[in-house]
Amino acid sequence: MSDMLNAADRAAIEILLSQNGKSGYIAPAASPSKKRLAAAQQWLDLLGSCPAEDPPADLAARTLRYIARATLDSATGEAPRPLPPRAQPGTLS
Repeated sequence: MSDMLNAADRAAIEILLSQNGKSGYIAPAASPSKKRLAAAQQWLDLLGSCPAEDPPADLAARTLRYIARATLDSATGEAPRPLPPRAQPGTLS
């Protein structure tokens, strides 16, 4: 099994997403085959049936802290330090 989509699969997914108004992509001149479009639609349907996990409650605050660190670190030329992993329920960190 391939870990990456090939160009025809990417084009099929982009065409399907653009038909749903979810992509600003302009379809290539050569359309993918009906088989590729059907396979891409099956994958999108499968992904759509997966439960969506709510983002962490502290996501915005952590993002803003990371941006602030990156801004400060850019003055020194150093890469921003990664934020620690978010605390898991029942932990003190």
